[in-house]
Amino acid sequence: MPPTPYAEPSPSNTASGPCGNRGSTAGFAAFFAAGRRDDEHRWIFDELITPTVLAGVTPRDEPRALYVLGQPGAGKLRTARMVRRAMRTGTTRLVGDDFKASHPDYFQLLRDDPRRAGAAIRTDYRAWFSRAEAYVRRRRGDVLIEAAPGSMEEFLDSALPFATDGYPVELVVLAVRAAVRAADSRLATALRYARALEIGGTGRFTTRSGHDTCYRPLADIVTAAERHPQITAITVLRRDGQALLRHEADGSGRASWALAAERLRPYTEQEATMFLQLHHALRRALPRHRAELDDIAALDRPLMPPHLQPARIDRPGQPFWPRPVRRQTSGYDSLSSFSRAA
Repeated sequence: MPPTPYAEPSPSNTASGPCGNRGSTAGFAAFFAAGRRDDEHRWIFDELITPTVLAGVTPRDEPRALYVLGQPGAGKLRTARMVRRAMRTGTTRLVGDDFKASHPDYFQLLRDDPRRAGAAIRTDYRAWFSRAEAYVRRRRGDVLIEAAPGSMEEFLDSALPFATDGYPVELVVLAVRAAVRAADSRLATALRYARALEIGGTGRFTTRSGHDTCYRPLADIVTAAERHPQITAITVLRRDGQALLRHEADGSGRASWALAAERLRPYTEQEATMFLQLHHALRRALPRHRAELDDIAALDRPLMPPHLQPARIDRPGQPFWPRPVRRQTSGYDSLSSFSRAA
């Protein structure tokens, strides 16, 4: 029997069929080294991904492509669900997790190393993702894509083929606060991981470098998209779904300004309290990661209300020394003020 696309493998029930029986990355690599990598990739795409992820592609005379962009932990899943409800019936939603789940080693990698499992199979799932985009374009279907591009080139490689094929391309960009790096979104990745562990599952916990790789290019992508003739609109949203700005083609470059402003917006009293409460809860739930959680919290402390920031030690000022004053007494001269102090 071929493996089901979302079944988590176990030692007693590993993937079978054309993928063979493997439970480790080494086994997967050895299988591909036998010269059948292309066959396996094709089988996974045709037999696992196409009947599930791509089952409902609906041809349109004027298809549309919409991207939800943000770094890991920015809230893309919730935003994509909200956007999807506003799109036409039959819109195909493409998200990396669906393609990772089709990889025969992904769940084992999550158990072994939840912080690097995605990176270990990136080449494979990105190849399937690209094939899925082409599949939708050939059928002229509407598409909603969740993405955390690691570079400008990665985003353009995905978006421009849709524009070339006549798709209007729109962006929904998530602006998440950051002091130095996006502490809000990094804490959210820890929350996702803790929730998965709480129910006995396996979850992703993005590394700092992995997070920042996807955080840094976003501003450049928005700046380029504002000027790109084939990007028709950009909407900037807060994490909670509040719209900050909508930029139409040929408009002024305000989307990049809105993104930068929200990333540096100070916390309200309520936001700061919620952030700190979540930080404390995660320290209890993930004791092995307390040092990293504390580092994450420290990033946004400068943006919090003054009474929620750590106490500051004032810089010592210039010491004040009174000038010596001579005092007339009978019998001897007065001592200097320095002598009196001693």
